[in-house]
Amino acid sequence: MLNKDAELKEQRGYTNPKSFVRNDGSEVLKGEDWKRRKMELSKRSAGMCERSVVIGRPHDDSCYGRGQEPHHIKKRSQGRDDRLSNLANLSHACHKAEDPRKPRFGEHAR
Repeated sequence: MLNKDAELKEQRGYTNPKSFVRNDGSEVLKGEDWKRRKMELSKRSAGMCERSVVIGRPHDDSCYGRGQEPHHIKKRSQGRDDRLSNLANLSHACHKAEDPRKPRFGEHAR
């Protein structure tokens, strides 16, 4: 069972019933909460691909510089955490290079 902290969820202003904050501060965001987080990510990156800055690897040869997909630095399968500190705004080309599952364009829209 996940340790959910309802007070932290409320303090952070999350409203979707499926969003939650764990006791360790990690977040799982859904719906409008996730959309808001993606907007924060885009603002932080100024709309640019962050592969070299945040992840420390060179851009894929096909990267044209525009960040368009959120990438979880610590994999979602290893304890999903939607905090901004665990996200990088990547171009589709750089996201494919980071994720061998070949993410779909616009992945994580939910």
